[in-house]
Amino acid sequence: MERGSRLRHSPPFCSIYWGIPHFGRREGRGMALIPKGRLAAALLATLLFAFLLPALAGLDGSVRHGGERPVMASSEPVQLSGGTLVDELAALPLTLPIGRAGWSDGALSLDLQVTDSAQPPGEVYLNIADVLDFAFGRTDNVNQVLLRIIAVDK
Repeated sequence: MERGSRLRHSPPFCSIYWGIPHFGRREGRGMALIPKGRLAAALLATLLFAFLLPALAGLDGSVRHGGERPVMASSEPVQLSGGTLVDELAALPLTLPIGRAGWSDGALSLDLQVTDSAQPPGEVYLNIADVLDFAFGRTDNVNQVLLRIIAVDK
């Protein structure tokens, strides 16, 4: 090459390398060479993670509240009413005490009490998720949930 030309060297062309533009060089031009095997392995790993991570995320919801799972789950939705409200709420696996519960025209109102100031937020969120799962997933006549979390002083 001539002295003073723009390219200082030309990368060798070989069938096992792909030229990928590399913008991190000091000159700002040229090609970085990446072996085809490494590029294929990176692509395969990316695709593998894209398909396996959602499958692994689904396993997390199967074990909640210390691994307890109901033996007999009702497949038909519950018809909530003023007469069945107490029985249905008593069957929920809540760790927070219920302060007040009410039912009126498709609206379930519920007060959950936090009695300990050192209560972990994750436990409160799990109780909220259980109430919402019950109200919208296992009943067919709840249209609205009014949920209050109340801190109770001892």
